[in-house]
Amino acid sequence: MEWELFKDETTADLIAGMATTDPAEDPSVADAIFWAFIMRYRERVQKKCRVVANHMGYDDAIADEIATEAFRKFRYCTSFKQENCRNWTLDDCVEIYIGKIATRLLSDYRRNTTHSKMDIPENEIFWELPDLDILDPEPERKAQLQKQHDIISNALESLPPSHKAIYLTYAYYESKAGDGEYIPRSVTKRLRDEFNLTQESIRVYKKKAFETVALYLKLYGNN
Repeated sequence: MEWELFKDETTADLIAGMATTDPAEDPSVADAIFWAFIMRYRERVQKKCRVVANHMGYDDAIADEIATEAFRKFRYCTSFKQENCRNWTLDDCVEIYIGKIATRLLSDYRRNTTHSKMDIPENEIFWELPDLDILDPEPERKAQLQKQHDIISNALESLPPSHKAIYLTYAYYESKAGDGEYIPRSVTKRLRDEFNLTQESIRVYKKKAFETVALYLKLYGNN
């Protein structure tokens, strides 16, 4: 069955169709619905995925593979809830959600192909929040940390990739530095070179990112 038959369906109907059509019982219809869904978002998701992948040093081919895998994961995802979209349109919410899946996949790909979970290269730029499993929190603290992790993640997703990477990189190195110490100059140079920015612009972006995270924590941290 051709996917074009479903191209005019609403996003809500496509999502419902993916959830209710059994690929084992009716594979042609299930695949057609899925491809109609992919074609609606593929260009936008690939574009965002390529930006992040290129910053990580990967080409568009890797980014497109990751984007495709993100769609596959969304197809069988049970945690996406339309009622949680809040102030976003459903289309924007779906795009953001798939983008988050793709970003996590890229981070996993990079970690698995370059270094182990705890092997942080010197002067590294950080692109993603660490998984809680890496931090290995105590069970009684995991729920609280997960909430903070999700809030910060949502705050960072509202920012451009440059702001996000600057926030995460400064947050990591500043947490390692002692009182009166600063992050290594080689790290700030890498940030300037990576994003073609002056140090003044780095400071402005850093301030914006930290303010955004602080605002999200203030607004949602006590809910």
